Parts: sequence; structure tokens; C-alpha cells
Amino acid sequence: MASSMTFDKAAALRVEALYATPDVAATRVAAFHALDPRPGEQVADLGCGPGFMTRELALAVGPSGRVHGLDLSAPMLALARARCAGLPAVELAEADMAAMGLPNGSLDAAVALQSLEYVPGVACAVAEVARLLRPGGRAVVLDTDFGSVVWHGRDQARVDRILVAYDAHIAHQSLPRVLGRLATEVGLAVVRREVVPILNASLHPNTYAHGLALFIRDFVVGSGRVLAEEADGWLAECAALDAAGEFFHEPQPLPVCAAQAWLRRPPFGRRGGRQRGGRSCGRGPIGSPTGCCWSMTTTWPSSGTYGTARCPCGRWRSTAPKRVGPASPTTWSTW
Repeated sequence: MASSMTFDKAAALRVEALYATPDVAATRVAAFHALDPRPGEQVADLGCGPGFMTRELALAVGPSGRVHGLDLSAPMLALARARCAGLPAVELAEADMAAMGLPNGSLDAAVALQSLEYVPGVACAVAEVARLLRPGGRAVVLDTDFGSVVWHGRDQARVDRILVAYDAHIAHQSLPRVLGRLATEVGLAVVRREVVPILNASLHPNTYAHGLALFIRDFVVGSGRVLAEEADGWLAECAALDAAGEFFHEPQPLPVCAAQAWLRRPPFGRRGGRQRGGRSCGRGPIGSPTGCCWSMTTTWPSSGTYGTARCPCGRWRSTAPKRVGPASPTTWSTW
């Protein structure tokens, strides 16, 4: 299932430069800490692009682990190969996120940064993530809600026309709004959502906004959606706003980039009545109150029954009280 956008060598180099900015690097740091890769794990970087995250994941899992970097763009994969040279844990392949060709339950973790939004059949891609994760496996997805972008302009109507035209570069303009539902439908439990902010009050060349503005201009003009004169006038206005100290760009006003961490729904501890949920950390069994990573139930006044216990091994914990009902296990956080 092809992506909604293709990247030739020139476009791949521009994306690489954009991803090297401190703004985008900060989003990778947030996603990396949310995923929490560990030595020896099997991890997939879905839509790995020029390989920035792939390299960091490889250093984290070490030579005993494996990082599968997948992308549809050969020029992107070439950049990733150069960046990950000498790292034996890295395996790069040209593959579709909706059919990755890996065995069922073969991954401990997966990450998709600004990539699912390009997949036309995104529900199939999410189902593929669920298929590949082992029970208790985890995934982190970061995508932008383009419907909430703030880009200040003196001619705001022109800015809005250009941004609407740019929406065509992507298959899903507001994917974060439905990711939770898509994950739940394939048996994944959403355990954490947070914003990963990017805010540019300058058009400095080393900002996300600077690289993105050029990318937007070329796309909307090259696709015939906006006249070159209008797009160039917008770029000139951005420069003038920057010189006047009035430049402002924020990808989203509230959730800037919606990061959603998913955990595969853990097996039930008991059937009938109140359920107990659990998750294996690899040090003990699931299924008995004495097993490692067992979620005990605690009654909170006026709140019902919640699973809140820390695993005795200290490796897993619940991020917040989660209601334990007749059909819902406790979910566990990995950070």
C-alpha cells in the first residue's frame, strides 16, 4: 500500500536537513523516552526516513538486539544506511507499513514518527503493528494534527489557502484524533497521550519552520495548487514578519504533535467477576497473584476498584489508576 507522498534524492536530503534541526530532534527524544528501548530487544522503526531514530534505537538495544528500519523510499533508506553504518543491530528494508513481512509477535516495541499519516490505509498499518507486537509489547506513534496548525500572517487568508493546499501532501490531516480508536479496534490499549511541542518565533535557518516553509512552497507550487507568485509572496511575508519580530508558527495550538503510546492488551488474570490484569516483564509468569508483574486490585473510596500496584521486580508500573471492570484489564506503562 503506497504512501501518499514519494521522496526522490533531493527531497530526501531536504527532509534529512529538516529532521536535523533542534526542534525535530526534541520530538525524537520525547518519543525515545516514551518507547524506552532496552538491550536485546527487537524493535521496528516504521517509516525510518534518514535513520536518525534508527541509529539511536540500535545504540540502545545493542548488538544482542535488532532494529528493523522500514521505509518505502530508496533515497531515504540510502541515507539511513550511511547513518547506521557499523551498527550490527540495524536491518534496513524497503517495506510497506501495512505488510511488513515480519513474523507474528516478533517485536518488543515499534515506533512511527510522522509516518502513519502518509499511509492511505492507515487502519491496515495499525493492525499490522498489533500483529507484530508480542503480548505486552509497546508502540509509540507521533503524528501532527494539520487541521490545528497555527501560522501567523498579515494576509491570513493567503496563509490559510496555502496550508489547505499543503494538506494534499498527506493522506490523513488529523490522524491523532482517531488513532486511539484505531488502536483499540485491533486490541491495543492506549496507555498514554501527550503533546510534544514545537513553537517557532523565528525563521532562523536552523528551525523547523524555516525548512518546512520551503517544503510547503515547493509542494503547493509543484502540484499546481498555488501560483508561484502567491507562494513566493507568502515566503517574503514570513521573512518580513521575522525581521519585525512577529513571526509565529506552531504546528498545533493545543496538542502540538500528538504522541500516542500503545500497549498490546495484556491477558486476563481471571475470568468472571472483577478482572485482574497483568503483564510479563520476562522475569515471571502471568496468571497468579504471586507471579511477577501481577496487578493487584485496590478499592479507592467512591471510585470503584482500580489496579495500581507496582510490579515486585520494579520494572513495570501503572502510570495512573486504571479502572478494572468486568471486561477491562489493567494496562501498564513502560516509562
